[in-house]
Amino acid sequence: MSKRVNPFNKNERGLKLYTQLKSDCETRSDNIFTSLPLFIRIVLLENSSWRYEQFNKYDLLNPFIVSDNFPCLITLSSEISYCRDINYVQGKCKPNYITPKSFLNEKFLAVRSNEYTVQDFIFSIAYNGSIHMEPSSESEHEKYIRIYNDFVEKYSDLAFNLILDIASSFVQSFHEIYESFSGSKHFMSPEHHHQPMVCLGGEIIKVSNEIALSYSEAYSQVAVDKLQNSGIRICLHLKLCKNSGSDKHYIFCYGNRKDLHSIRIACYYAHDRIFVTAKRQSSTKSKQVIIPIENFMVNDLFWLEVALYPKGFFVVAVNEVMQNHEDIGDSFSIYDGKVIVGASLEGNNFGRLNLTKLFIEIIDRSENTNLLSSFALRKVQAYNRRNLSHMLMKRPINVIF
Repeated sequence: MSKRVNPFNKNERGLKLYTQLKSDCETRSDNIFTSLPLFIRIVLLENSSWRYEQFNKYDLLNPFIVSDNFPCLITLSSEISYCRDINYVQGKCKPNYITPKSFLNEKFLAVRSNEYTVQDFIFSIAYNGSIHMEPSSESEHEKYIRIYNDFVEKYSDLAFNLILDIASSFVQSFHEIYESFSGSKHFMSPEHHHQPMVCLGGEIIKVSNEIALSYSEAYSQVAVDKLQNSGIRICLHLKLCKNSGSDKHYIFCYGNRKDLHSIRIACYYAHDRIFVTAKRQSSTKSKQVIIPIENFMVNDLFWLEVALYPKGFFVVAVNEVMQNHEDIGDSFSIYDGKVIVGASLEGNNFGRLNLTKLFIEIIDRSENTNLLSSFALRKVQAYNRRNLSHMLMKRPINVIF
């Protein structure tokens, strides 16, 4: 018998709100009048309840995307104007990036010279029969009555389609976060415009006869669950692009922007050198390893390893040979966060590289390894657990492709 889910667990309730919203949106159910305002109020607005910050515990990038015409109004009648184009549809319009809260506060409806926001529209329905809610003031109550009487009831089909479009924007934006929270650990890019390319000019991208992902203004990310007393080993099979300038080209990062007390790892290249940094944001403690970029790194694939052990040993290796070893002077445990390839943690600075393989390992306090995640454009054949001393010069790749 499966274990009963605790109905009072806030995380479970938050996930249930999302699944209900997604189902109502896909089936075009009028239950959307209830599920959408509940999702917005509980996940996004309520300070005392289960919140978006908990929903996105891994700090995954989840851009909220709408049409580039949003929130332009078109005329419906002499008294009413509204925004017709809300959803971003790939190939049909340009993306408009916005935060969920900014989206809710955009004015997208005008009735008799009064302008109303997306949130006003949604809550006018919630306050008028979909869920029992009391407005915080008399003026707010009157506003919701006006929207409902003058627009929602008179143009019911249009109002229904608008609320479905609004709901689908939330469903699309929060999908990858929901998948990760539910246990899925995909190596994904949630938006079309920042996905790596596997094909260029009609040809499959290959490096040394291996299919490769090309990153330029692109990223992929994977959620990493916390694990006490465990270090992390990140290995990439990649090729860099030539860069003699001062611009930072990000290879990968590990961290969580909301967690200031845990150590972040950043790896980028500039000035013909690779910089790998381990830094705790809440203190001055940090270590940086710098290795020169050699010709083979821009001409062919090579293995890059970055490992941070539970006892604080920081190791960087190239093609299974240690390049540098540091002691950050502090213990480390894997925490809830993300590994992002091709960009900074914020997703606003990018890199240029080709990637064929990525794997992430756990290192326990006895310095034994275990596979956490592996991603490749070819089949993984086997994995060899082994003891991997932090002082080991020859550092074998444990995944067999």
